[in-house]
Amino acid sequence: MVFTVEIHEADQRLFQAPKPNSSSRRKERAEPAKQTPAEETETWRQRSEESARQYQELLKSYTQLKASLKEEAEWHRRCTKLLNSILRNYQDLGLSLQAARASGVADPAVAALMGGIEQMLNNQLQQLHAQGLLDAIEPQPSELFAPALHESIGTVASNLAAGLIAEVDSIGYACAGRTVKKAKVFLAAPPERGT
Repeated sequence: MVFTVEIHEADQRLFQAPKPNSSSRRKERAEPAKQTPAEETETWRQRSEESARQYQELLKSYTQLKASLKEEAEWHRRCTKLLNSILRNYQDLGLSLQAARASGVADPAVAALMGGIEQMLNNQLQQLHAQGLLDAIEPQPSELFAPALHESIGTVASNLAAGLIAEVDSIGYACAGRTVKKAKVFLAAPPERGT
């Protein structure tokens, strides 16, 4: 029995032994291994080479993006220029048709020709509209003037509030959500008072 008591006392001493301080363990882990000056130099050289490689990759990506944006801007400029040219021709033809109708053409052959030209214009505009390339900007009198969509070419006396559209001179066009040609409008101005 004496033997078991001695083992029991030894076990108690084991459990009562002071535990190592956990903060000292943290300090041991936090301290990096000491490097020789040659090893430190090699580490910094590797890091600087990696940084230089990453910088070159970023610079290459930036240059490619810049070139791509430049190409896109040039493509957009060319498309807009072409579309403006087409729209000017449509508008000129439309004005010619309006003038011919206003002059009161009596010849049936000329009237039929004008009708065919007008139908062709409408078909072309519908095709451009169906492709999502062209939307008409058709402001209405008493509509609020929007500088992004409308161009003011003057004022007319009107009972409408100042700043509202009084008359529409010509419709505008938008291509894929961007205004290509602003609608030309006259803004309302207060009527002149008699003396």
